[in-house]
Amino acid sequence: MQYERVSRLGRGGMGVVDLARAEDGRLVALKTLTLHGSSADIDRARQRIRREAEVLARVDHPNVVQLLEVLEDGDDVTLVMPHLPGGTLADRVAAHGPAPTEEVLRLAEVLSGGLAAAHRAGIVHRDIKPANVLFDESGQPHLADFGVASSRDDTAGLTAIGTVVGTPAFMAPEQARGEAAGQPADVFALGATLRFAATGEGPYGRGAPELLAARAAAGKVQPLPRSLPAALRGRLDAMLD
Repeated sequence: MQYERVSRLGRGGMGVVDLARAEDGRLVALKTLTLHGSSADIDRARQRIRREAEVLARVDHPNVVQLLEVLEDGDDVTLVMPHLPGGTLADRVAAHGPAPTEEVLRLAEVLSGGLAAAHRAGIVHRDIKPANVLFDESGQPHLADFGVASSRDDTAGLTAIGTVVGTPAFMAPEQARGEAAGQPADVFALGATLRFAATGEGPYGRGAPELLAARAAAGKVQPLPRSLPAALRGRLDAMLD
């Protein structure tokens, strides 16, 4: 299928995301790899985005972003995904402040289901954070950006031992120390993301990335505010344990 690019939605460490219109009029998001560095760097980047495509193809859940198509044109690799116009969780908290308890519990329920589906497929996301929770037009959340995910089938050579992958403000202590990040690290990161939804802050408070990385490596998780309802505190505490 052919796609007409409409506008640039964002740019990240691995590539760009464009809004595009398909032949049938649907709006989609095109995630295209940005190639730079040595030939070995470029080859690893290609492997990563192809692996992201394979990961998305293996996870079938309504709260995980869907892969519609993979386009390859010479050196370029593009993932075609539905356009989710509701913005990110980070955007929503920035615009409206922390979410009500009922909304955070709803997010916990549906995103946990999506994460469990990924884990059943042998996939560890490794970078769950508010910017990687996207909402569709009906307000349903979706786990997105599996660009640094690891898989039990094909991870060799893509991440060096001791390399820290993820976002310091939301990563589990073992991940911040460069240790293996398994399913528990994803549960922690989802709990950290939900804590942000509920309070506007991650588990390590505020500060420069280097400071947050040090706090994360030391496991210095700040206590949840006592103002949060007990049911929500109990759920988040369990995820952040």
